[in-house]
Amino acid sequence: MEMVVEEVVILGAEIAGLATAVALKKVGIRALVLERAQGLRATGAALSLFPNALLALQALGLSYKLISLYAPTNMGLITDVGTGTNQQVSFTGTKGTRTGPRSVHRKMLLEALADELPMTTVRFSSQVDTIETQTQEGPSIAIIHLCDCTIIKTKILIGCDGLHSVVARWLGLAAPVSSGRSVVRGLAVFPQGHGLNQEFRQYVEVGIRAGFVPLSNKDVYWFFTCESPPKGCDGLHSVVARWLGLAAPVSSGRSVVRGLAVFPQGHGLNQEFRQYVEVGIRAGFVPLSNKDVYWFFTCESPPKGEIMAELSPELIQREVIENYARNFPPLYLDIDVD
Repeated sequence: MEMVVEEVVILGAEIAGLATAVALKKVGIRALVLERAQGLRATGAALSLFPNALLALQALGLSYKLISLYAPTNMGLITDVGTGTNQQVSFTGTKGTRTGPRSVHRKMLLEALADELPMTTVRFSSQVDTIETQTQEGPSIAIIHLCDCTIIKTKILIGCDGLHSVVARWLGLAAPVSSGRSVVRGLAVFPQGHGLNQEFRQYVEVGIRAGFVPLSNKDVYWFFTCESPPKGCDGLHSVVARWLGLAAPVSSGRSVVRGLAVFPQGHGLNQEFRQYVEVGIRAGFVPLSNKDVYWFFTCESPPKGEIMAELSPELIQREVIENYARNFPPLYLDIDVD
């Protein structure tokens, strides 16, 4: 068991945690940053930095790293999908200065922050198990127990560990409350270039908002946000598909059963793939080890309302053997279904 004593500990090596560590370093205070992941996480693809955020980065001494790579967005166009009307938004200042936000890759921002810190500042793969308070003479201290049995004592503990914060639970703060909205976001890459102007586009409808903004001449950041679907519905991605006017998924007209056959005494097969085909039917198997064999059976889907067999693997196997696989080698049929 390792015992560590630190003046300041920060939980979470995301933007907030790293920025806090950089700010403390600038005034001569060393902090240890604990991150449960194995490395920096770039969840979120990108984000837009407005003037106040850039001023904060300037105070940390690293805004120049991003300004040289990302151009400001000077204008945008908001389209009401229902009426078709457009509203133009300008980010040009009164004296013609460019005051628009700069949309940046989230990974680039994280790496720019991390580069300002000594290598030993961030301790990755540090999963917090519990936090307790120890009160002695004078101020109380926080005792952090990691899952690898390391114990860290600190006078100051700063929580930057996200939505399900361990520090928030330790402090007794209320659990997060759902906003009632869901979001999908991502990064579209055009290897040959996208040809878009440096402006953001947004499309709005009652309860729905979508849009995109170029990050570079090849990368475009996009998002889609809407009211969260009720529990039991077909999910956010189907909401996106319907809003985009995409056709409903079409059945391929085929069904498949697959499983794992286990031969406790060994199957004696060569390490080769075997497949058996017939009109409308295809079956096969491939050894995974000297005892396990992966198998599959695919055929035309039965008409709606008819069920080839119950969901039990044993009944599916029996129906396959009795009705479809009479001519298959006995070795293939003599299996135990897992």
